[in-house]
Amino acid sequence: MPGRQLVMDLASDPSLGRDDFLASPANLAARERLAATDSWRRGVLVLTGPVASGKSHLAAIWAEDHAAAVFSARQIVRADQVRAAPAVVVEDCDAGFADETLLFHLFNEAATAPRPILMTARAEPGTWPLETRDLASRLRGADSVTIDPPDDELIAALFVKHCADRQLAIEAPALKAALPRVERSYAFVRDVVAELDRETLSQQRPLTRGLVLRTLEGMAG
Repeated sequence: MPGRQLVMDLASDPSLGRDDFLASPANLAARERLAATDSWRRGVLVLTGPVASGKSHLAAIWAEDHAAAVFSARQIVRADQVRAAPAVVVEDCDAGFADETLLFHLFNEAATAPRPILMTARAEPGTWPLETRDLASRLRGADSVTIDPPDDELIAALFVKHCADRQLAIEAPALKAALPRVERSYAFVRDVVAELDRETLSQQRPLTRGLVLRTLEGMAG
């Protein structure tokens, strides 16, 4: 198509600093539970929420506060990876663990070491693909907190943040046109801004109201 350029689909690095987190009623309970680490039962908290809801962002802030080592569930394969750290973040737990027996031992040590463990996932532990019965039982009894779906105010703030993460300038008329048409989900806001970024780059044009409407219509189709 004339006037378009091939654009590599390179994901932007989201800003995960403390000041970049969008506090809202949807994540208030999660923020309060993470701030009360000493009250976690057996030193473990499971943080759940929809895709792109800010679990990793909250975990990164907590990790900074507690000098925590951060791993994905499939990265933890040796005890010394974890035991040298004063706290641990284990992400994407519903994707399965590299070593369930090791995690079971670390779980048991969390309260007595003490070495608090923050675990993130999209769903509650009862749905995780666990083969170790004792571990599954312990996790089902662990403290947990959930990030709720976004309200309209948070949707607007997320749209602006994702644009800023991609250095994508959006003016008020384009944002106003987008918001009533955006699906109320964290992942959709992320994905639509990524598509708008690709369109502005490929067409070498600014983000206009018309481009927003066409892009949203195309994604809906």
